[in-house]
Formats: sequence, structure tokens, C-alpha cells
Amino acid sequence: MKWAVGVTTIPEREEMLEKTLASVKNAGFVVDRLFIDGGPNGMPDYYATIHKPKLSIVGNWLLGMMELYIREPHADRYAMLQDDVLLCRNLCQYLESCDYPHQGYLNLYTMPENLLLSGGKQGWYASNQMGRGALALIFNREALITLLQSDHALRKPQDPKNGHRSIDGCVLTGMKQNGWKEYVHNPSLVQHIGRNRSTLVNRNWPEADSFPGETFDAVRLSEKTT
Repeated sequence: MKWAVGVTTIPEREEMLEKTLASVKNAGFVVDRLFIDGGPNGMPDYYATIHKPKLSIVGNWLLGMMELYIREPHADRYAMLQDDVLLCRNLCQYLESCDYPHQGYLNLYTMPENLLLSGGKQGWYASNQMGRGALALIFNREALITLLQSDHALRKPQDPKNGHRSIDGCVLTGMKQNGWKEYVHNPSLVQHIGRNRSTLVNRNWPEADSFPGETFDAVRLSEKTT
């Protein structure tokens, strides 16, 4: 399976970013590109797109997704991660073993309110469709094209109040208007480690209580469901 993986960041978060990049590697992913909003201030030695002056959260994320698609138009999966997450070990291998939902996209971060909807069952299920947390989102090619051409995403920067923030709501609304749903997982496959220091400054996402840990081998999840 061919992946296109990006990470959004800002120069002030270099130390947090290094932890995330190490965790991403441990999860089996290769980061194709960093999308730096401002900077760079000595960022790690990765291929990078620098937006200077800053574009804002929404601008950096949407242009990052468009660039991933343009550079890798035939990828099977597109992933955009925030710079303050930890991932389960071998997560990439586990995701490749999962069936991708029809007309859906994947949110690897499962908030407590979404965890309640799982009924205690392991695996993927539809979220509450509130769009909480764009910390680690996965799209197949059709899903990404649907998002990038959605009327809501294209018009988001025109919003006088929230045009520069709430990318999670932007993604959810853009997909929902086209009949697509967000899916989350029990347990949460990533953990948020940047509380109070998030690039998504309008949100203070809680830790995912169900996250089994960075050293947990996600491949074990597929063994339990077979």
C-alpha cells in the first residue's frame, strides 16, 4: 500500500515535533513532508514546505493535503498528523490490514465522548459526527479528493470568525455535506501530548483514556479481530 504522510508544525514546537517524528517512525510510517507555518528556526532534516508569513492552521493544513495529493496522486492512503501526538507501534501495518469504510475517513484520535459509542467493542465505528480533533486523519484517494473539492473547505478561509482555525470541523462538515462520515477506533490509536501547547490553539484536547501506549504493538489488534 502506498502512503503519503505529512506533519503540520510551527517553528516554536521543535522539541515536541522531534518526539512525534520518532513515534511516527516507530509506528512504521515514513514522513514525506513537513508543513511548517512560519519559520523554520533549525527544524529537523526533512523535506519541508514553509509558509512564510504564516497562513494559519486551516491554510497550512489544507495546502498541505493538496500538496501531498499533487506530489503523490496515486497514493492509496493520505495521512496528516499534528506535531504533538504519539502513535502505537506498527500502526501502519495494522491500518493496512483494516477494511477502509465506504464513504468514510479515519480519525485515529478517539475522544472520551466518542469512546462511549463503541459499546466496549474493539475496532472501527462511526463517531458522533461532531468533528473533534484533527490530530491524525487518514483518507483514501477518493475521500481526499471529495474533501479538497468540497464547497465548505474551499470557502472556509472566508469565515470572518473561524476562517483560520477549527480544521477538524472544516473537514467533518465538508465531508458530511457530501454524504461521508468520520470513523474512530476503540482503543484510540494515537495520544495527544501537547495539551495547552497545541498548534490548534482554539482547542485543548484531553488525553485519550483508551490509548494503549506508544510501545503497544497495534498488530495485536488485528489478531484479536480475526
